Amino acid sequence: AAAKKTETKEKKGDKPKEVEVRKPTEEEAEVLAAVDKMKKAKEDHESVVHGWKLKLKKRTSKEGKADTFDMQVYAPKGKDTVGALKKQPTSVLNVKRAMGILAPAPPSASAAAAEPDASPPPEAEQPPSEVAPARAALYYYKRSKRSAIAEANPEAAPAELVQMMEQAFEALSEEERAPFEEKAAADLTRYEEEIAAESAARAEKEAEKAAAKAEATARKEAEKEAKKEAKKAEKAAAKEEKAAAKKTETKEKKGDKPKEVEVRKPTEEEAEVLAAVDKMKKAKEDHESVVHGWKLKLKKRTSKEGKADTFDMQVYAPKGKDTVGALKKQPTSVLNVKRAMGILAPAPPSASAAAAEPDASPPPEAEQPPSEVAPARAALYYYKRSKRSAIAEA
Repeated sequence: AAAKKTETKEKKGDKPKEVEVRKPTEEEAEVLAAVDKMKKAKEDHESVVHGWKLKLKKRTSKEGKADTFDMQVYAPKGKDTVGALKKQPTSVLNVKRAMGILAPAPPSASAAAAEPDASPPPEAEQPPSEVAPARAALYYYKRSKRSAIAEANPEAAPAELVQMMEQAFEALSEEERAPFEEKAAADLTRYEEEIAAESAARAEKEAEKAAAKAEATARKEAEKEAKKEAKKAEKAAAKEEKAAAKKTETKEKKGDKPKEVEVRKPTEEEAEVLAAVDKMKKAKEDHESVVHGWKLKLKKRTSKEGKADTFDMQVYAPKGKDTVGALKKQPTSVLNVKRAMGILAPAPPSASAAAAEPDASPPPEAEQPPSEVAPARAALYYYKRSKRSAIAEA
């Protein structure tokens, strides 16, 4: 929303102010005067002034309303370089723009400062070198001659001494300069070697820094990706778990009902009730009766013409007889009557099913290993040990 607002502002933003960048020429001034006169006349007009085609056309207006006019101005070929007169009707300002008299004002210093700098960022400034600079031959000459020249010129100022030493060095022959040049050359070699070593060390340090940064970025990206994958896996696991739970729930709801068997034979009374129910069903007509306290009903449904008759059967047990609530829901069936009587009941689980069920009895205690402790000895044991030899000899 913020981006859209900014974009709209940019589109609707204040148009740049315009200024007269030059004075109109004599011809342009005459054209502008003709345009102004045409506007003030307020009547249909058509003329050509120095190649500029001018038109003023009255609009169709309602009765009682003031007359309004459309002004059209067409520049000579190649004159309107900015396309100010492409859209018609037009205005005096557009004529001036087409002539090149009006143009956008140059941006102010503050506006120019606000614009982003498109130039590339400056390179990072290198730290100053710690290597001592190479010394010239003059340096070594000054070191060797300073004391002698200073003693010979005790009243000379330091600046004068330096000048004297430089003049003396310039006056030396090549042979006299040679020792100092050799020292300078050796120092230059030293400087180049140390600079090379420093540059190599810096490059190595920068490479290590870049590698560490790259490693940190890669690690961060890997962690981010790992978190993303973990979240994705967690979401998938949760979804799978939910689906499995739903599947289990559906299975439990749709699970096979336990098979039923006749756990006993019906009593004489129950047999008569069941016979009456069967007879009522086969009769296929409205019926209501009571047999041994069991209330039996058969009621015809309203069906469409040409369709076979259908009936709803209702059976209500005597009070306290339907202990399993088999006849709570009506209409009912013969099977529900048998369930209510207690003749039909779920079959007991088979041996294999019983074996599959987990055993709820506590596990047997683990057998203890035999003790390694020697048993206690009776008095007889010690008597035998003391008398065995004597009795054996006798």
